[in-house]
Amino acid sequence: MFHRRRIDWIALLIIAVGVAMPVIILPLTVWSPTPQQATPPPPPTAAVLRVTRELKLLTVSIDSTVTTTKIDESWRGNASATVKAPVKYHFGIDLSQIDDRNLSYNPLTRIQTLTIPPPALLAIEVDGGHLISERIDVSGMRFKKLSGAEQLNLAQKSLYDAARKQTLPQNDLDQIRIATRTQIESSLAPFLGTSATLRVKFSDE
Repeated sequence: MFHRRRIDWIALLIIAVGVAMPVIILPLTVWSPTPQQATPPPPPTAAVLRVTRELKLLTVSIDSTVTTTKIDESWRGNASATVKAPVKYHFGIDLSQIDDRNLSYNPLTRIQTLTIPPPALLAIEVDGGHLISERIDVSGMRFKKLSGAEQLNLAQKSLYDAARKQTLPQNDLDQIRIATRTQIESSLAPFLGTSATLRVKFSDE
């Protein structure tokens, strides 16, 4: 009888341990520490500044047109001439003076921001030798060969001044900024690698 009770007691002990084991193992599984990922290094600021300065004067050009009209009115009649010519506007940014104050880095988003001046107009190139169109109108006793040619000459001479005074469409100005931003980002991207993303920002934005 005693031997049978001993066997029953041992069986109960085995069952109790088997039931308790999941309770013991489960907390160990739940509370096991998670390995932390290594923080990526910041971008190489010195290299970015050096390459940016080496770009020096970054230029972007955009094509447009300019139209001028000259009119001479007199008692003998009127003479006028209108010419249209291609014009190229050259914009640029001096990057040679960029320093660490123009760079900022956000470690949370891993975005490095380069703040630069907006593109400025550097030069205007008017191609008066290849007119897109020209028109001469005379009335009364005015002669087209004389009076019209005179107004045509005056209209051609005023092309540059008209190109300097005219305002470019906003779409053209936006394209100049996009082209400038793209050139800088593509030049600096190899030096950043995967450590960060470069964002070019203009100081007036």
